[in-house]
Amino acid sequence: MMESILQDLRYGLRTLVKSPRFTATAVITLAMGIAANVAIFTFVDATLLRPLPYKDSRRLVEVYDTREQTVASQFESSYPDYLDWKQQNQVFASMAGYNQNGTVLRGQGTPLILPSAVVSDNFFTTLGVQPWLGRDFRPGEELASAPQTTILSYGFWKKHFGGKRDVIGQVVTLGNDQVTIIGVLPADFHFAPVSDPDLWQTLHATGGLRDRRNLHWLNVVARLKAGISQDQATAGMRVVTEALEKQYPASNTKLRTTIVPLNEVIVGQIRPILLLLLGAVGLLLMIAVSNVANLLLARALSRRREVAVRTALGASRWRLVRQMLTEGILLSLAGAALGVVLAEWMVKGFVAAIPQALLNSMPYIKMMRIDWGVLLFALGIALFTGVLFALAPALQLSGKHIHDAFRDGARGSQSVGWRRFASALVVAEVAISMVLLFGAGVLGKSFYRLLQVDTGFNYHNLSSMAVAMPSAQYKTDAQQIAFYRSLLDRVQTLPGVQSAGVTSTLPIGQGNTSNVVVIGQPYTGQGFEANSRSVDIHYFQTLHAHLMAGRWFDASDTAEAPQRVIVNKTFADMFMKGLDPVVQQVRFTYSDAEKPRQVVGVVSDIREGQLDAPALPAIYTPYLQDPDSFLYLVVRTQQDAAAAILQTKAAVSQLDPNVVTFQEQTMEDFIQRSPVAFFHRYPAWLAGLFALMALILGTIGLYGLVAYSVSQRTQEIGIRMALGAQRSSVLQMVLLQGVRLIVPGALIGIAGGVAAALLARSLLFRVSAWDPAIFAIVTALLASVTLIASYIPARTATKVDPMVALRYE
Repeated sequence: MMESILQDLRYGLRTLVKSPRFTATAVITLAMGIAANVAIFTFVDATLLRPLPYKDSRRLVEVYDTREQTVASQFESSYPDYLDWKQQNQVFASMAGYNQNGTVLRGQGTPLILPSAVVSDNFFTTLGVQPWLGRDFRPGEELASAPQTTILSYGFWKKHFGGKRDVIGQVVTLGNDQVTIIGVLPADFHFAPVSDPDLWQTLHATGGLRDRRNLHWLNVVARLKAGISQDQATAGMRVVTEALEKQYPASNTKLRTTIVPLNEVIVGQIRPILLLLLGAVGLLLMIAVSNVANLLLARALSRRREVAVRTALGASRWRLVRQMLTEGILLSLAGAALGVVLAEWMVKGFVAAIPQALLNSMPYIKMMRIDWGVLLFALGIALFTGVLFALAPALQLSGKHIHDAFRDGARGSQSVGWRRFASALVVAEVAISMVLLFGAGVLGKSFYRLLQVDTGFNYHNLSSMAVAMPSAQYKTDAQQIAFYRSLLDRVQTLPGVQSAGVTSTLPIGQGNTSNVVVIGQPYTGQGFEANSRSVDIHYFQTLHAHLMAGRWFDASDTAEAPQRVIVNKTFADMFMKGLDPVVQQVRFTYSDAEKPRQVVGVVSDIREGQLDAPALPAIYTPYLQDPDSFLYLVVRTQQDAAAAILQTKAAVSQLDPNVVTFQEQTMEDFIQRSPVAFFHRYPAWLAGLFALMALILGTIGLYGLVAYSVSQRTQEIGIRMALGAQRSSVLQMVLLQGVRLIVPGALIGIAGGVAAALLARSLLFRVSAWDPAIFAIVTALLASVTLIASYIPARTATKVDPMVALRYE
């Protein structure tokens, strides 16, 4: 049997080599479909299939605080609540806290901003991860009184310390602290909720971070006890939170917890995108397989005599089927080999299209690669598709009677069964192309609608950067304000700069929220939650925001003056309905020492949340009354904002070389690279790419079928023209053959497009699954391209010489 299989392989290779045009067309077609599938599967494998790099990761969950009628439905815990959760719960084997952070490495030349994370001392124990080198944090090392220690990521250890093992015990200067390196994490470790930090330090919470129950800043991850379900854990934590509510009503009223599997936290947002793209490339592969099946069917007609001779010489039907399947699998394996090479390039291109900040928040994608698992997937596709597209011609030829095969060998005869089957494949290709084109169109329109959202400010010619003053050098409010004033004076005199201002948090993103009471309004113990920002007197004017009532902050709003605030329109509409906002007073509830603050202005809504979310209530305080050593500088220029970034950065460095700047960007780039923009743009871009590939393959398939049909009907066309048929009628006849395939394919594609859009509606923004404009555009595009594909062979048919055609046979 092995000898006969080897004979089939050798014969199949010789046959394919003798038909280089057919072989190249089939291999390239398959490679396009397989490459797209392998590339997307590489993402799926790294994101959805691989287990998290933690011990028994299915028992790991995220524990969030939650409260009705808040800006964020799920939010971080306070440190005192976290400690009580650890002590009082009966459902978790371990519970740990963490938060994303940043630090400055000093003492080694230019200060270097490093992404970092702060964690409780049992964080890695909870995850079930051991350092690859050195030791873990010890109990008590998260306390403010404990010595400062840090654990390095594997990549940072390799890059910055050259992979030297004697790094353990070294002391580095982080910020203003001397910190001892105690360990290095494994190379495959990642924890996406804190992005991709270089350094891991313990919490060392002090002041309000340590003591205030209404200051929510700590994320919590926990490991379920063996045998405890998520529902049981939720019920158990409800007992704890109800007890804390009774004990601390001022801060914990109606405060409960939500428990979410850690895997959902890490990959939940990207899962629907990958599943959508996996479906898209699956449809693309179906088109490629249909094309190759049509090629093989057409080729099979020319091999009828060969098969008849082999049958007459004693070849069994199984042997003939096996030979055809062998050739099909050889084609598919060659397509898979080329597809894997193309997939490698595609994966690199897809990753390069992800903004670096977002890529850091998905470290599992940074680590992905085409490994043996992905290669096995490619092999599986090759074997499956090879059998799939070779089966039809194999069964057709092997089942044909010898006498029929010799009798039908005359040129010009055509298998009606083949034509019907081939036509059905082309109809399927047109329908699938329609589905992919419509999906890409809907996603593209959704992204366009997202970018049309009113941000509440003019982000053109606007740049921003983060500015971090050394806290040891700028300890007091007076020192921070003095640097701020020097910075604004310097930046506003730079060439091309129109204005500059500062804020504690940039728009279009997440930020701090605070509970606020409107004086004179009913108070339930918690107040109203609103985004809280500290801004200077130039900020709103620099953004070109619109003042709706009252006044902006001015130079009189200093620490010595009465405390004042500005609220946005949504705040006034929600919490001061029917009142004149600029005569109201508000009070922050985070401290009993807080005094009422006068509302002096109402600003139009600036998007302080994501673009696809409703406008949120916001309250702004004067920077001069609430200074900080960290701020964002926004600069408006007369022309290109990017050109001003370098000179602004240089101006900061000239004022004080110890002050660090980072996240330098134009606001246009900032919006384009925001998570919500990415999660709308990326699937639209990839779906558009796959739809284009589908359109090309579908058009080739239609062209191939019509062209082959014309070549087989040369004698018939010649007779028609000899009997007086006009060239226009021949053209119409052939075009009609293409139209008969396009129309049913488009109708089926419309139904499939609506179904696909409904499945992907969670990714759409202000776009209906049934969008007439998109359907009209896609239908017109598909009809135009496919009609051109039918017109080319139809035009060729009109040029047939009747005498040559009649003499052909």
